[in-house]
Amino acid sequence: MKLLHVEWIDASGPDGWHCPTHECEPSTIYSVGRLYQETKKAIKLCCHRSSNDDMHHSDMTITKASIT
Repeated sequence: MKLLHVEWIDASGPDGWHCPTHECEPSTIYSVGRLYQETKKAIKLCCHRSSNDDMHHSDMTITKASIT
């Protein structure tokens, strides 16, 4: 499996409760992981680490439209 570094836009924003004054801005995320699957519209990474420094052992799907 290929090892990838992916820079992508996460439009879902941060987790948790937000007050009405919270700015609604997408976040730029940097993820490194093994390419598990690729289609015309998305890639799936497994055993990935994202810019928030958390290590994840589950897979994550990133749409190609969100990759910068």
